[in-house]
Amino acid sequence: MSDPGLPTGWPGPPLVCPCCRREGQSWRLGPDLLCANPACGARHAWLTPGIPAVVAQSVRERLAESDAPGPLPPPGGLQPMLAAVAPASPAFGPLARAAIFLRALSADGEEPFYGELCEALLPDLGPAAAVADLGCGAGNLAFEIARRAPATVAGIDLDAHLLRWAERAAEGVEFEAPVRIDAGRFAASPMRVRPGLLASRLAFAAANVLDPPFGPGSFDLVTLVNVLDAVPFPAVALRQAVALLKPDGLVLFASPDSWNGGTTPPKRWLATTEAGWDRVFAREGLETLRRIDDLEWRLRDTPRLHHLYRVHGRLLRKR
Repeated sequence: MSDPGLPTGWPGPPLVCPCCRREGQSWRLGPDLLCANPACGARHAWLTPGIPAVVAQSVRERLAESDAPGPLPPPGGLQPMLAAVAPASPAFGPLARAAIFLRALSADGEEPFYGELCEALLPDLGPAAAVADLGCGAGNLAFEIARRAPATVAGIDLDAHLLRWAERAAEGVEFEAPVRIDAGRFAASPMRVRPGLLASRLAFAAANVLDPPFGPGSFDLVTLVNVLDAVPFPAVALRQAVALLKPDGLVLFASPDSWNGGTTPPKRWLATTEAGWDRVFAREGLETLRRIDDLEWRLRDTPRLHHLYRVHGRLLRKR
């Protein structure tokens, strides 16, 4: 590892403590995920030996809820685990989300949205480039970027269970994944991801996109793909993304504008029209370089239930 001050097993950029960060001031985490601020002294945990969990106390309960299924079982152990999960179980929701996004990642039925988006908007990135994938989920977009560019990609999400699967998928070997066979049952199915990944350039952390554990100016590219309409404070998420950019850094944005009042109160919705997004991005000092519209994003849930979204996207530059 090039920087001995980074946490062991973390190949991404330096992590900072979200518990004591102030305007214009932040403290790094050491190899043991201990905050360097003596007045804080927070020691963060590891979700797995390769995934740090770097979150403020206020969201740790939510992170724990997303991890209700617990550590992934060893080979051959997934089916017994799935058979024991009932719809009322706390583990059902995280497993259902994982089944959707893993199916979209499978080489046998990969969702083309991520490739089409990158084909249209992903900029040229060299081996020194650093990318932050905010709201990375199971790694669908992070994997696509890693196949197309030699950059280092750091993905963060508050869904611990999805991150566990992202780490397993990045190993590049066939593994068992959950698949929903109807509304109330899962089955274990063999799965592999499309080759071409360089796992050493991928890093995942359990962290909050509203309070990402990175210092300002850390990244050449930050992605906000199908994220802003799925968080309670989208304006905060956008400002955080812009703050993470180096000078002339880029934002890869996409959204189906599927705002949900249960997640985001309507008064916090950023925009619902192209002109509205123009104003939003202009306020944040972002210039549109390229745009695309009407990309199809299909997520297959059960055999009878598919979710279809029409997504618009932009590549933006920090002025």
